[in-house]
Amino acid sequence: TFLHNQATNWGLVVNGNSTSQTYAFNTLGGNKVIWIKGNLQDPTITIGGTYASGGTIVVDGTVKFTVASTNIGVSGYPVYIVAQGDITQTGNSLTLIGGLYTTGKLSHKTCNITGPVCVTSIITDNSASPCTFTTAAIPWFDNRALPQPPTLPIYTTNHAGLGP
Repeated sequence: TFLHNQATNWGLVVNGNSTSQTYAFNTLGGNKVIWIKGNLQDPTITIGGTYASGGTIVVDGTVKFTVASTNIGVSGYPVYIVAQGDITQTGNSLTLIGGLYTTGKLSHKTCNITGPVCVTSIITDNSASPCTFTTAAIPWFDNRALPQPPTLPIYTTNHAGLGP
């Protein structure tokens, strides 16, 4: 609920499914919390530039990564995906700097995730290659800091593992 309020007040709300859409976290005042009131498939996240920023995507439904190669988040600007439904990766590779949280299942192929992964159901590994999951220190998006000047990242830098 708190993330939903942050998206409504300072971010972006998508009233339905989102397929192959680009979301700009790096705009002036940026969309730091995005609430998808449906399913999310193959998002593109713009982070760099003058107002570089990471953020959080809250999904009421499922998340699917179907394209050959998906890269989300960059060092120092993580992207977190919080989903109510299953997260499925059928594309060849997923690189995520940020984290995945789901109350459903995670089914993945080859992936490299730098940050927390929290799955309350089953994790299925469908890859022929090893997958990398790390709990290395990574900033956690801190909604309590909203709103801040657009030139400052809106997350703390001292959390590792599961967020607050």
